[in-house]
Amino acid sequence: MLGLACTAVSTFAAESDLASVRLDRLQGVFDRSAGLAPLSRDVVLTRLPALAPSESFPVPPPEGGFGRTTLNAAAVGLREVTYQNRNGYAVFEGDMVLGDVTEAASHQLDSDFTISRSYNQPFAQFYWIDTSVWYDGSIPFCFQNGFSETQQQLILAQIAIFNAAVGDVVKFQPDGTGADRLVCPGGDLSSRSRVRIAPWTQAEVCQAQVGRIVGKEQWVWLHPSCDARNILHELSHAAGMLHEHTRSDRDQWVTVQWDNIPHDEWADFSQTHPLPTENIGQYDFLSIMHYRLSEFAIANGRPTLVVKAGVTAPPVSQIGTRDELSPLDIAGLKAKYIRAHQLSALHPLLPDQ
Repeated sequence: MLGLACTAVSTFAAESDLASVRLDRLQGVFDRSAGLAPLSRDVVLTRLPALAPSESFPVPPPEGGFGRTTLNAAAVGLREVTYQNRNGYAVFEGDMVLGDVTEAASHQLDSDFTISRSYNQPFAQFYWIDTSVWYDGSIPFCFQNGFSETQQQLILAQIAIFNAAVGDVVKFQPDGTGADRLVCPGGDLSSRSRVRIAPWTQAEVCQAQVGRIVGKEQWVWLHPSCDARNILHELSHAAGMLHEHTRSDRDQWVTVQWDNIPHDEWADFSQTHPLPTENIGQYDFLSIMHYRLSEFAIANGRPTLVVKAGVTAPPVSQIGTRDELSPLDIAGLKAKYIRAHQLSALHPLLPDQ
């Protein structure tokens, strides 16, 4: 299962769209259920948490509350999404950071921001946006102060695992030099494209932004509870990967048990692909980016994702629990970054300011 024609990376924008699509902030709420065509916008919104009058825009929702905002994706128009206020950030699908909650409430989200996901949400999928990959194959990173030595060493171990698997095409590298090369320097460095790994202490949250953000720092937030799998999952988001269980062909492989998922988490199972996309290769149950089959379950012992009859899948204990990139994750990353290196000559990017 190697090469461009057979990688398991789920969805990419069509090659013909690369020259015209230059987006970093986009995401829409689409959904599929039981193999039906995508639901209409009105139907989708009925599945999302109802908003109290005090939570409706332009007033930001309270901490933990939900709001709706509109993202303007140039290639596909407006997309309305539901987000949660998490410590002042608008978080989509449980761990995708859209931006500042005040901006989200007033529909002022910057159009050049990369969406993000994380938490315990596993999968191997890309939004193939021409500015969101690390074209030279280097992902500069640094640590914000606040991690314990044990936490930092665990994160570095996962970086080493990622680099060992795909470092010939893309790898994380310290952004600095000398003894302090791992420490993020002070000052306003918001115009620098790099990954800032920062501690998150308010709640047990692991979250990240997806792919390279041109001319801006990209954040990966990690709570002390984030384990090896969570960390590698978030690093994979930073490299450009999304969630396997939201592929457009998801319903051929699994059935979503909506009645066993809290309404607040329904958006985490939506198939959100505002760009023209194509599925390449088979659905990958073993991806680092795949949900556990019981993720967010209301009732213990009942799954939220059920493997379709006739589908060959690995044991349940192996789905959404691996702490390494799957062979198809590796093949997909290599295929896309080899292509990215080739495309960089055709679509040169301005250097970071």
